[in-house]
Amino acid sequence: MANRWVAREHIDDNTCDPCRDNDGKLYKNREDAYADYPGGKGFVNCIGAEHGNDCRGVVVKRRGGTAVTPEQLAAIKAACGVERQYFSAKAFTSVEGPTQKLSFTALNSVNDGIAANQLYLYDYIGGYDGVNAIDVVNALSGVTGDVDLHINSGGGSIFEGAAIYTTLTNYTGGTVRSFVDGVAASAASVIMMAGEEIEVSPAATVMVHAGSGGAYGTAKDVRALADVLDMLTLTMAGIYAARAGGSVDEWLALLNSGDTWYSAQSALDAKLATRIGGKPMPDEPMPDDESTDVLDALYASFTKSRAMNGWLPTQSTSSDYEGIRNALKGMFA
Repeated sequence: MANRWVAREHIDDNTCDPCRDNDGKLYKNREDAYADYPGGKGFVNCIGAEHGNDCRGVVVKRRGGTAVTPEQLAAIKAACGVERQYFSAKAFTSVEGPTQKLSFTALNSVNDGIAANQLYLYDYIGGYDGVNAIDVVNALSGVTGDVDLHINSGGGSIFEGAAIYTTLTNYTGGTVRSFVDGVAASAASVIMMAGEEIEVSPAATVMVHAGSGGAYGTAKDVRALADVLDMLTLTMAGIYAARAGGSVDEWLALLNSGDTWYSAQSALDAKLATRIGGKPMPDEPMPDDESTDVLDALYASFTKSRAMNGWLPTQSTSSDYEGIRNALKGMFA
């Protein structure tokens, strides 16, 4: 008989070890599941519950996903070098195969007051050990609710990127929001466009460019690859234009001009982002009055130190002040 029920714990720093260890446990039927979670809620071995706190764990019917036992999931976590990070069983395409680097957390985070599933795309796109479209499909299988897509990727295969983009735009369980935490470059910037909202961290960057690749063979083979790359670049230009505005031809010219890097502010200006997240980074020069205060403080510290060592009289002339102050200004202004 298939395992039709699964334990879901709310994993954070306050989660007790028994609940954390039981997270993802599979049950064959309701009777077995409710034996550990009476009425479907609250793990019977929760340490917090013993002290009068409500256990936030639940047991729910499984809908899709890979049948991964808690023991197998623990082995996957150990292979990743992860102790306290929650990985969903559905984030992995195969237990025996290579571990995928896609982290998925089901409805245990709140952003802007909205509970959302957290999907972390923190690796290159495609290839044997990167994030592939099937990983995203498996992670979202049977999921409902909003999805916050966190991106830190240098890009990769545009074909896998296109499939991931399509998977996210076709998601009907809720709203997809994109968050660029580090970098969204190349194919990752295409995936970023799937978000209804796109937030770029003040320290993050975005990069777009034309499709690239290599060919081996005759001149005919190389020309054929060039045609494919032109087609892919045109497709990307259409995605950027549809999301950020501007014409396809304008984006096509930009992509073909080489790598174009955007800071958080320039991504917002280019309408590749809808907002800048986190605490804004200072981007304006220090006001003159504050600059003067800093220079005066530096001068006072400098002259005090010189006087204490017998190198300079404690009372300096106006010319001394102006000369040293100007020197300091040249060094720090």
